[in-house]
Amino acid sequence: MFGIMEALLSFIRRQVGLRTDAASATGSANAKLNFIAGQDIVENGSAIKSIQRGTLVLSSSQTSNTATISAVNTAKTMLNFLGASAGSSAEISPTNNYAQTSHHFVRLALTNSTTITATRVSHHDREATVSYEVIEYW
Repeated sequence: MFGIMEALLSFIRRQVGLRTDAASATGSANAKLNFIAGQDIVENGSAIKSIQRGTLVLSSSQTSNTATISAVNTAKTMLNFLGASAGSSAEISPTNNYAQTSHHFVRLALTNSTTITATRVSHHDREATVSYEVIEYW
């Protein structure tokens, strides 16, 4: 019976760990907690590292354009499309409607760590302003 209790206590010690265990993502429970506590997410109180918002203009002759942002880690970043507007209300009439501006067919891409690219199907000689948000996580 003594051997079983000793084996059980040894197993629990390995799983829970000791206060002296080195921080490790794959070690004991205590080592994992020490690893998590040392991460930026805990130190900064948020999972979000940075948020950048802006607009990008596609001229009346462009189907693609880019915007420059502060450098982000692309593996930990999310790009959100916040909307688009096209031309002025004076340019829009029943015969020249929003469908012709193609602003609602705009696609956004995080091209690299500092560049956002907006692309649309066609321009129909209408300017479009695209709004975006970039969220980088720790």
